[in-house]
Amino acid sequence: LDAGILESHIGFEGAKGGDYDFMTRSILADNSPYYSAGAQVSYTTKSKHWYFAGLFLNGWQQIYRMDGNQTPAFGHQIQFTPNPYFTINSSSFIGNVYPDNARRMRYFHNLYVKHEGESSTFTLGIDLGAQDQSLTDDLATWYAFIGQFKYYLSKKWDLGLRVEYYQDSERVIIGQGADPVFETLGISLGVNHSPQENVTLRMEAKTFQSEREVFTNGVNSVTDNYYVGGSMIFHLGGLSD
Repeated sequence: LDAGILESHIGFEGAKGGDYDFMTRSILADNSPYYSAGAQVSYTTKSKHWYFAGLFLNGWQQIYRMDGNQTPAFGHQIQFTPNPYFTINSSSFIGNVYPDNARRMRYFHNLYVKHEGESSTFTLGIDLGAQDQSLTDDLATWYAFIGQFKYYLSKKWDLGLRVEYYQDSERVIIGQGADPVFETLGISLGVNHSPQENVTLRMEAKTFQSEREVFTNGVNSVTDNYYVGGSMIFHLGGLSD
């Protein structure tokens, strides 16, 4: 039994950037909770192959209950690890994300499969979400897919490729923009170098492409977006900073 502010049970990327394959997080990770607040009951089988958790939460990445919202949220996590290299994870969220007098229930599920080998890793994931519309019984939906691959050139160098697609056709998660529909295809290339055991240097080039004008260049709405960046990570006492 755990209670308080908890690391999110959703997805395979968290807030500690140094623990994950790329310098930046995926669109899926940035648009689902990095943390939750509430209580969690979990159980791991003796074989260590199965992990089960049920959660009673304050909301969608809410430390405190939203004003006027007395409706609890719930979540689950099931993880199957048949061997040290392979993981299948299912996580969900169900809860009201508005005040009770304007209740809108959100239903969300994340599923991913990850394989970690000696020379490479790959991850495949999918997000599916739905939320009540205001004043109607209709559901607004969004979904996303991700596939990423990392290859270890040596103990000090690795290369990564990430391909992701995100569509929020009614902008439930992605904020309002010039286009009423948000959809994009993202591709990232990453290089990581560890000159010492406690230091990691990272570079990443990323592009987002869309058939719709969902991005801005500071002046006009455009259909693409580009990013190149680098970082240095120091690992202190087993933690990344």
